[in-house]
Amino acid sequence: MVIAGCSDPQVAGDALVRDLPLVYASQITGIDFENHPPLDPPTLFIDLAPSMTSDQQLRFLCDDVMARVKATGSSIAVTSGPYGWNDDDCR
Repeated sequence: MVIAGCSDPQVAGDALVRDLPLVYASQITGIDFENHPPLDPPTLFIDLAPSMTSDQQLRFLCDDVMARVKATGSSIAVTSGPYGWNDDDCR
């Protein structure tokens, strides 16, 4: 389970990388976390199952993944492929 309320992006990102593929094994095929401030924001890069349609990927990213990221209390950006969705698409 992801650490709720952990505002340290590195700790939260590491927990998300470890936990999300376990919780969503059939949707997430790969995940990586990069944290290189001040040049780039902390970002999760998620590969989603190619069997998911574009709409399914967006709904999954917005409804499931972003809820878990927000629960950490950190400001981690999320991007997914192959359609190039990111957390800004959820607003």
